[in-house]
Amino acid sequence: MSGAAVGNPLYTDLAASSEKVFLNARYRVATKCSAACRDFRFGTNLPALSSGVVAMYGSIRTLAWVGGMGNLVCVLYLIWCLWIKTKATQKMYVNLYIFTLALCFVVWVLITVYYSRLGRLTALRTAFMAKATCITDADWATVFTSIGAATDLGSARAWLIAFMFFFLLCFVIGVCVLCHVMKKLAQC
Repeated sequence: MSGAAVGNPLYTDLAASSEKVFLNARYRVATKCSAACRDFRFGTNLPALSSGVVAMYGSIRTLAWVGGMGNLVCVLYLIWCLWIKTKATQKMYVNLYIFTLALCFVVWVLITVYYSRLGRLTALRTAFMAKATCITDADWATVFTSIGAATDLGSARAWLIAFMFFFLLCFVIGVCVLCHVMKKLAQC
């Protein structure tokens, strides 16, 4: 007798029956008996998914800190330039403008990197949630529903896209204005 000789007829018999197959006898997670559900495990994707969501939260918090602190430096430098009024030189204002453009570029790069990470996390969540139909027990199905709600980062994705285009547009317009002003100053 071989594994295939015993396994294939047993699988055919179980696939035709309406009996529940238990994924884990200790916790009794009842799953469907189909080829798609045969390899289902909570432990394969769930740790990566949860650590990915936590890492994404940390990345967004880092983005907020970098943007906020850079913005604070720009505003304080602008207030200082306005405070000293006539002693402020054009070079000071150009430095402020260039620092602001550099900050826009850095924030745009961070948003782009975090958006690509979010894409991988969304793919992992989709693969995990694809197995939601495998669980036949109503109590365990609510676990899947709660995991799906807790790991849904659709709103973060939409905001990252909006901010990515906003900072890119600010950077491009800022560079164009800087080049135009420098060209006019060179002609003077």
